[in-house]
Amino acid sequence: MGYDDPWEASVDAEQGPLEELAPGVWWVWSVMKNPPLPRNMVVVRLPDGLLVHSCSCLREPDMEALDALGKVRWIIVPSEGHRMDIKRYKLRYPDAKVLAPRAAVAKVQEVQHVDASCEDALPELGITCHSPDGMKEGYELVYEVPVEGGGKALLVNDILGSKHPHAVTGFKGLLMGFLGPPGGQLGQARIVRQFFGKDRAAFKGFVERLASIPDVRLMTTSHGPPVTGDVSAQLREAAGRL
Repeated sequence: MGYDDPWEASVDAEQGPLEELAPGVWWVWSVMKNPPLPRNMVVVRLPDGLLVHSCSCLREPDMEALDALGKVRWIIVPSEGHRMDIKRYKLRYPDAKVLAPRAAVAKVQEVQHVDASCEDALPELGITCHSPDGMKEGYELVYEVPVEGGGKALLVNDILGSKHPHAVTGFKGLLMGFLGPPGGQLGQARIVRQFFGKDRAAFKGFVERLASIPDVRLMTTSHGPPVTGDVSAQLREAAGRL
């Protein structure tokens, strides 16, 4: 499959609708064809337009629903492993700015020009970028985003996750579960820890610091369900399991 294929050829095997998680924050889940990995795209409405985190190609009615929310102004490619749909998004939204963590810019630019690093561009939009301790340097960032009406959301990529409600079953599901967070609980996937972790104690301290951020009402991850309710308490529990 190449970038000249029709948009529909890039739509995942299964997909849910855009769902509002908090005022001005939406997510949509899908399950990739190969490997059958659930993934999430998150959309945040900022004062000047929409910010898309970890874009995925949606069915045309759902893309129209996305367009109805506002103008896509910024697209975050959260790591080099989440760049598969960025070129198609840039073709669809040529005026959108493509952003990536500074350490991932070179790899993302192999498929799509990056307009700016997240560290340089996002603070101007009121977004705080947190660099995770204990991980491969520059692996990815956590984004602390203001939510309409008050409070904050944390946008997390791969460093944390839990069992996805739309995970595949059978043998492939067992394999995905083994590679994921122990017990399917909020934590760090085994495969992420194996290949990108450097210091478990330092990472535990980082998660505890995320838990101390005041007024966090929502956390999203790229491969697990949204974390709602008492997010800080759930992060502290996750840190205790690391």
